[in-house]
Formats: sequence, structure tokens, C-alpha cells
Amino acid sequence: MMGGARARLQKVRKRDFQCLRLRARSLARPRVFFFPILSSPSQEYKEFLRSAGGPSPRPGPDGYSLSPDGDNLFAWTAVLAGPEGTPYAGGEFDLVLSIPDAYPMAPPSARFVTRIFHPNIHFKTGDVCMDVLKAAWSPAWTLAALCTALRSLLAHPAPDSPLNCDAGNLLRAGDERGFGAMARLYTVELAAAGRPRRASSSVVAAVGRASLAGGG
Repeated sequence: MMGGARARLQKVRKRDFQCLRLRARSLARPRVFFFPILSSPSQEYKEFLRSAGGPSPRPGPDGYSLSPDGDNLFAWTAVLAGPEGTPYAGGEFDLVLSIPDAYPMAPPSARFVTRIFHPNIHFKTGDVCMDVLKAAWSPAWTLAALCTALRSLLAHPAPDSPLNCDAGNLLRAGDERGFGAMARLYTVELAAAGRPRRASSSVVAAVGRASLAGGG
């Protein structure tokens, strides 16, 4: 009896020793951490060229187009197609995306060059009020995803935080017909699809002039 118990005890000790040795080996191995690959302007442009086949002055199947300002990958122009079922349908809206040095840790800035009647877009300067361009920004966002979010903003305005008080007041008062008529009027007059467009460098320059004007 004693001999059998001693044999079992030795077997357990041997097994425990082997487990401890394997544990020590695993701890001694260098740990490998995997981090998400953050995008850069050049990486995003390569991906856009691959998926879209090159820059285009007209929105593609996803409802937008993107292209850098010549060789400057920190200034991009985009064209958004007005979402169907909204007063902006049939319109094409030019905007400029300015990329900071800290991108993608810091968000880009977006300004509409084409004037648009929308509560969250300043009518004169084109500034945009949207959470994703501020506190809600994440390094996982890309310029393409931002364009999709901007189109969603056109379809779902937030009148409680307006940059265009006239548009915001109409929606807050429940006058959706009045808001829709004004938004449609400016879309037809200023954003008609197929209208002549300035080169991207001219668009960027126009935004620069608006910035200096300070929205007066």
C-alpha cells in the first residue's frame, strides 16, 4: 500500500514539474503584439486607385469621389452625390478635406465649396459640424468612410446643433416642407450634376479664401 501511494505521489510531482517547466518556457518567449494598421494619406490613395481605378470628377457607385490636390496628399477634394430621397438628390457637392500632420490620430477638416442649405453646414464658409470630425474621431476612420458619413449627414441633419440657424430653425419648428423647398432651390441652382468644375487646386484655393474671410 505504502509503495503504491509513494509511486502515485512521485508521478504527480513529475507531472507538476513538467507543467512548471513548460510554463517557464512560455514566459521566456518574447511576446508579439498585433496592432491595427493605421492608414496614411498615401496608403489611402493607393487603396482608392486600386478600388476605384483612379480619381474622377464625378461621384462613383458609392456616391462620392476622392482625389488629392496634385502631389499634395494633405489636401484632398471630394465630390458627394446628393442622397436619393432628400432635397439634395441630383446635386453634386464639392468639398475639401485638409489632412493634419497627426493624421490618422487627429481628424481631418472638411469644408463644402459648393454652397448648400443644411443646418450642420455653414452656408458661407462651408464648415461642417459633425461629431466624427471632433471628439468621435477614431484612427480607424478613413477618408472614404468620412465621405460616406458626410453623405449620411445630408440625409439625416441634426438641427439641434446648427451652423446654419435658418435651416435649423425651420426643422426645429417642424417646417420640413419649407426646409426642403429651400434646400432643393439651392441644390438646383448651385449643385446641378454635370456643371463645369474648377480644378482641384482652384477648389483648395477657394476654401483658403473662405477661411481668411472668416465667414463674414
